[in-house]
Amino acid sequence: MSTAIASTDSYFGPWIIPSRAQNIIMNHYAHSRGMVVDAVIPEPLFSNELGTTRWSKRSKNLTAVILCSIHQLPQGDQAIEDFVADMRDVEMHFVLENLSGKGEEFLRAMIDEAASFQQ
Repeated sequence: MSTAIASTDSYFGPWIIPSRAQNIIMNHYAHSRGMVVDAVIPEPLFSNELGTTRWSKRSKNLTAVILCSIHQLPQGDQAIEDFVADMRDVEMHFVLENLSGKGEEFLRAMIDEAASFQQ
């Protein structure tokens, strides 16, 4: 069992949050819930597919991932399908929205919520 925080590009949704600040926010969230962070995953700049997080899930046996927001989730059709397939058994936490859950239905609901906000 392993918990990771994943920092992404600074620009997502309505926010601009530098990676260092994302890490502070997510670490505080984990600490306040008694979670131990085992890995920090830096996603590449300008990437919104969470490919490094998906790869780390397999290599580090992740059971929980903390993100700052649902707006960091993948948005392209194929990226969504790949992400959901790889991460459906991982507990996902979204700090700014104070949401957490697990499973394909939960992930798709979060992706849909982020997409509806952007319209």
